[in-house]
Amino acid sequence: MKRVCFIVATLTLALLWSFTAKAVDEETQLKTESSQINQLTTEPGGNTEVNVRITAVFESWGAREPSQSVTAARNLKMGYGETMIAGSLAAELYEKDPATYPTFDAAYQKVLDLRSKGNRTTGWGVVARDLGVKLGPVVREMKSARTFVGSQTDRFSSSYAKKEQQIREQFRERTQTREQLKKKSCDKEQKKNQIRNRIENGAGTGSPSGPGGGGHGRGR
Repeated sequence: MKRVCFIVATLTLALLWSFTAKAVDEETQLKTESSQINQLTTEPGGNTEVNVRITAVFESWGAREPSQSVTAARNLKMGYGETMIAGSLAAELYEKDPATYPTFDAAYQKVLDLRSKGNRTTGWGVVARDLGVKLGPVVREMKSARTFVGSQTDRFSSSYAKKEQQIREQFRERTQTREQLKKKSCDKEQKKNQIRNRIENGAGTGSPSGPGGGGHGRGR
């Protein structure tokens, strides 16, 4: 019996270590992507160029006022890299939970609120966990966005316009996915309400008992 308990405990610890190591690795990847974006701002004219491109990415994510969204993170003393992480997290949250976060801006504000707790000492892994979001998709989103932001293509060229159009297409696809999820959620809720109403109506159709709580006995 002791041996079985030891094996179970060992396997549990191994799984916990595996999940923890994966989360740490993904957060490290996010920080690496963030650093690379921040590095772009050190080049001549880089600050303006990065700001313009990040704003375009936020627009593709669905920000109503993309420029203001970027500024909101910058006002919290976040670098452009951290701003992109926050946006990537919000994009994933917006896509996965449209019922709670019906707009990108709502999801983004939630991310900023969590990140700003404790003077920005809250790690991105903790923020993702609190939101119920996995970091894997966020890392992939961040890499895709960083590729666009860090591209050497002149943003006044046709190549840049083509790439910008591609991220807009991705946004439209995400919008369709969210609408489908919303519809499924609404349909599910509607079915629940229908079942609840049938049960309540059925419970109310029973014949009332006669006076005294029962039928009248026959007199002799």
